[in-house]
Amino acid sequence: MPGDADYLELALSNLTDIAGQEDGLLSLAPGTRDISGSYRFEEETYYGSLLMVENDQGQDVALFSFADGNAGSQTQLVPFGDGFYGYEDLIQGIDANYDGDFNDVVFMMG
Repeated sequence: MPGDADYLELALSNLTDIAGQEDGLLSLAPGTRDISGSYRFEEETYYGSLLMVENDQGQDVALFSFADGNAGSQTQLVPFGDGFYGYEDLIQGIDANYDGDFNDVVFMMG
């Protein structure tokens, strides 16, 4: 469950391949502007997303679509409407340059 000590490990072990990536993660290299993939979601199944970022100390940090999975239970993903969602790559109260724009990674599901 989000917030459990082993949540990151469990989430990474249950990745769903949505774009033919060997390790199940889409790579968003600097300057990447457009990546697409498709996946047929199963009915009555819960899905979540995660964004891996590097913090100010150079450590990898997972930002989850479920707030309880994030540091301080912070919201890192918001719906914009019409199937569009946006991630904030910085954590409020932790990252000095937090801007709260939620446009660092934007995706659509529909």
